[in-house]
Amino acid sequence: MAVHNGENYVADAIKSVLNQSLADFELVIVDDASSDGTPDILSSFEDRRFHIIRNGENLGLTKSLNIGLGKCHGRYIARLDADDRCLADRLQVQVDVFQQNPKMILVASSYYRTNERGRVRKAKIKPLDDIRLRWASQFGVSVDHPTAMFRRDLTVDRGLMYDERFVTAQDYDYWLRLLDSGEGCVLSVPLLLYRAHEESISVTRRREQAANIRQIALENLDMRWPELAEHRKEIETLLDFRYLWTPATPAGARQAIDGLTAFVDAFCARYGAQPEERRWIIGYAAGVLADSVLRRGGGFTRPATLVTFCSMGRNYLIPLFERVLEVSFAR
Repeated sequence: MAVHNGENYVADAIKSVLNQSLADFELVIVDDASSDGTPDILSSFEDRRFHIIRNGENLGLTKSLNIGLGKCHGRYIARLDADDRCLADRLQVQVDVFQQNPKMILVASSYYRTNERGRVRKAKIKPLDDIRLRWASQFGVSVDHPTAMFRRDLTVDRGLMYDERFVTAQDYDYWLRLLDSGEGCVLSVPLLLYRAHEESISVTRRREQAANIRQIALENLDMRWPELAEHRKEIETLLDFRYLWTPATPAGARQAIDGLTAFVDAFCARYGAQPEERRWIIGYAAGVLADSVLRRGGGFTRPATLVTFCSMGRNYLIPLFERVLEVSFAR
């Protein structure tokens, strides 16, 4: 856990760790030069399993996380933000998954979204096995940072740390690199209470975070998908709609559809997707396409773009409808 001026919530986060059913853990907390009551709150907890590191100056989340990783000794490393809370069985459930599957390197979970006071508003249930997680990760963050647990021996022990170029979305880049060394999944069971409030990074630095996600997605494309080099510009157009809110034109919509279709084919070929998996992948792709071109790119309000989307992307329309129904019923 890294914390900067977290006096409003950090005690609740710590108590949620102390109340875990699995008691064999260490809690590494990096206090990133807090100037409020956070240092006193941290000092008030007397537990031999605590390791508190205090930065002499404010270094930011990414550097603080790397400092914390360097102090971890456990077989597995679980992330937690200072404004969130773990459910009581969180650590035990995730450790059990690792012990049942030696190929697993990353285990995340679904979660409950709460308001500032910690009252549950809704559950975000999104189970993903390895192939589905990998596909969803091509277009954005599919592992919610404070739900994640990963193996230390295949990551930190090999020098795999957060990329300090990224002040935000550093986790997205990290998960992509983790998955180069093993399998990952997102569990259907919620194991976290995620607190939504106006001071969270997803609110205060939304534009910067989106731009970083786009950059990381493009770097992923260049490093891991050489067979898609001739479609890079088309996929970049899709990401521009998605993360830069670039206005969607008919020509851009065609590029996005062609690039996404090439990506679906390349991904399914590489991972040997079975028919059911391919149907899911196409359905997810349809959702990404509609959200990027029609909503974020504004295609719904541009008749020529909408016509192009419906004609050129007609193979995605039925999967899109099925995807909408699936998501609606999941809620």
